[in-house]
Amino acid sequence: MDLNLRRALETFHTAEMLPTHHLKLYPNLPDAKLTEALEAVVKKMDPTAEDIATAVTWIEVIDTTRRQRNLVGHFAGKRFPKHDVYVFVSKSEKDARKVLGFGVAQHEVHTVVAARSEFREMTKSSKSALDWLAKKVLEWNGRYLKVSPLLNPEWVDFVHQDAWCCC
Repeated sequence: MDLNLRRALETFHTAEMLPTHHLKLYPNLPDAKLTEALEAVVKKMDPTAEDIATAVTWIEVIDTTRRQRNLVGHFAGKRFPKHDVYVFVSKSEKDARKVLGFGVAQHEVHTVVAARSEFREMTKSSKSALDWLAKKVLEWNGRYLKVSPLLNPEWVDFVHQDAWCCC
């Protein structure tokens, strides 16, 4: 997901559309600020060229699923079928402080339990949002750069294929 968020922001940087406060951090925007920057750009687009409400809704989906995507990316996880849950564990001091407000004690782990049904729904939402964003980046490249930097159709398929889903 972050790949396509950064691709979109690169397009808007090249088109000189990034707001000043995000431009100061570009290209080193923290991952947590990517959706904020993209939403700021989209909200200033011409409503006759872009369905702003729909784009903002998709960006919000991407933002709200970020925590769960990080869980999958940074924690060790295991499904417990008898309880219909996934259990994720980590020793990351940084993640524990961010989520819990305090660190992980020595010889302990940061533990998160996610219901399987909620996790499945998040996965579907992330996949749909990823598909939307991958297509949008190509559309925005054509609209704002007047040329797509992805000239090879195989590369377009590679960037957009299902394998990029987080789960």
